[in-house]
Amino acid sequence: MDEMTPNRKHRRQLSAGVPVFDERTEEAFGFVRMECDLQRILEGEARDRVRTARQVLMLDPSGSIWIHDSLAHGPIGESVGQNASDVIPEMATITNVVARQAEFIDDTNREIYATRLDLSGSEPGLVIVLLRKPERS
Repeated sequence: MDEMTPNRKHRRQLSAGVPVFDERTEEAFGFVRMECDLQRILEGEARDRVRTARQVLMLDPSGSIWIHDSLAHGPIGESVGQNASDVIPEMATITNVVARQAEFIDDTNREIYATRLDLSGSEPGLVIVLLRKPERS
């Protein structure tokens, strides 16, 4: 178990399934299901991105922090579960822009970049935020 996620039941899984048809009769006789630990994949991506940004945050669709990694301190477990607006003052602006354009770039000083990762066409996606400013103390 990793330090970012206190308990396995809260880990996010990505599942996909496709039906399997009989080649001759074209009748469905089963399906193939694949599952992956989405959180582990995204934590690896966050660690890779923290080299170019001082902080990387991944948020669920409700704006709750799922992963928070820092160049200076590594994973910041105490942020997990908090509302992102408690950590990022500009979060309301980021959320509004990312909902419409799928990408936010702070034009003032280029310290914030955010994008949306849609896993389903019908539901809001995850939001990934790269911050070039250090975390608040």
